[in-house]
Amino acid sequence: MLRYSRHARDRMRERQISEEEVEYCVNFHNITRPGREGTRILTTTTTTGRKIQVVVNFSDEDPYIVTVEEWG
Repeated sequence: MLRYSRHARDRMRERQISEEEVEYCVNFHNITRPGREGTRILTTTTTTGRKIQVVVNFSDEDPYIVTVEEWG
């Protein structure tokens, strides 16, 4: 189960990125690289062709979504 920061929820709403797209990125990302303070930056192209990037903290049992944005 994914948990979301308030910031991530705000960015998702602003950018019209759905929970399904975020979940797809977490599960089927094409690229991963280190982020700040122990986070990972995951990027993918969704099934609808949208390119998104998700910053995730995996330090807890459930992944914590820090922020979400479009990329490329």
